[in-house]
Amino acid sequence: MTHPHCSESAEPSVRPVKLISESKDVSDDRCSRQSVVSSCDSQSNFPPDPITQSHINDVIRRFAAACHPSNFEEGGCSVCGQLCLLSSLSPLGNIRNMLSVLEVDGVTRLPCSSVTEPVREQMGPVLDTTCNDMVCTPCRSSIRQGKVPCYALCNGLWLGNVPPELQGLTFYERLLVSRVQHSKCFVRVQRGKVKGEHSKLVANVVAYENPTPKIYN
Repeated sequence: MTHPHCSESAEPSVRPVKLISESKDVSDDRCSRQSVVSSCDSQSNFPPDPITQSHINDVIRRFAAACHPSNFEEGGCSVCGQLCLLSSLSPLGNIRNMLSVLEVDGVTRLPCSSVTEPVREQMGPVLDTTCNDMVCTPCRSSIRQGKVPCYALCNGLWLGNVPPELQGLTFYERLLVSRVQHSKCFVRVQRGKVKGEHSKLVANVVAYENPTPKIYN
């Protein structure tokens, strides 16, 4: 049964429209390809032009700047005592009035020349005086905010200068004068027979004091 509004000539009238649209797409694709090829031909320059003397001078100048000693030389920070690049260090005098946050009691000790000499502390902020009064960028930013830097010497990390008598000791001499001796013990757990179990290592660290008076006596 056919619909009363449909006719036999309706089907052929649709096909030419589809063919025209397909042919239009193909022609557009060909035109776009031709334009791309023509643009590539106009932009291609082979062989390339030889390098100019100004370009050579620029490469040499950049290489010399990258190899400057300031890019790899290191210096110490007076606040934390760590080595940093010289480019990241600044004079400590710029924040001299903000160093009150580094004043902590019970951290420093002055050397004693006799047993009867009382214990004295270093006055003022806890600093490393051998670092030429320089401070690194993280410590400087923390001090400017009124905070104590994380790795500052005043956080119990101050050691002071090594006496001349203790400089250049051998390994065994260091063991004799060390106040604490460390030892390690590793226990290996064998693999179980059950599927899925694995072996592992358990480490224990033992630290005990050396009998320093007995050694010297």
